[in-house]
Amino acid sequence: DNCGIFSYEAAKMTNDCSGVNTAFGDQVEFCCDEIGESIMVQFRVTDNFGNSNTCMVEVNVQDKLAPWITCPGSQAITCDQYWDDYEAALLLCEQGNEEEVCQDNFLAADFGTYNAFDNCSVSVTPNVTINLDQCGEGTIVRSWSANDPSDNGPVSCSQTIFVSHVSDWAVMFPDDKFVDCGV
Repeated sequence: DNCGIFSYEAAKMTNDCSGVNTAFGDQVEFCCDEIGESIMVQFRVTDNFGNSNTCMVEVNVQDKLAPWITCPGSQAITCDQYWDDYEAALLLCEQGNEEEVCQDNFLAADFGTYNAFDNCSVSVTPNVTINLDQCGEGTIVRSWSANDPSDNGPVSCSQTIFVSHVSDWAVMFPDDKFVDCGV
């Protein structure tokens, strides 16, 4: 403009978001409810003498941000702890339809759980893999995969619970007995 630019402003023509302003301002805010929609936005330029002009543009709202997820750190237990505290409950989980969710929920009390976030909403899928030998030594790997409705993912993380074998066997023999077999 030959008189100089005083301001640039924009405003949404429609609004599917609660709490979002549709008045002219320095920026236009969109929400997750508008993802995948085309929203009409009005752009206004005002010169130093108060003269203004507007145009409209259609904005295709997209979610480009992937979710993030963090997991608790690795831990270690003995095979005795596994057999005493976890084996029976984890086997019961295998009998249900939501085996992975059941196992993850049961282990969360002692070993923690994930923390996931997304700018809109996030869904998390757990997976538990138990790999122990006949002596009870091996690993329990808990992993989580996070995804959002716009398929910005999946992102994942895992926790390993190391199960170590304990060989602290004690063999106890009875005291020697002396008998008299008689005559």
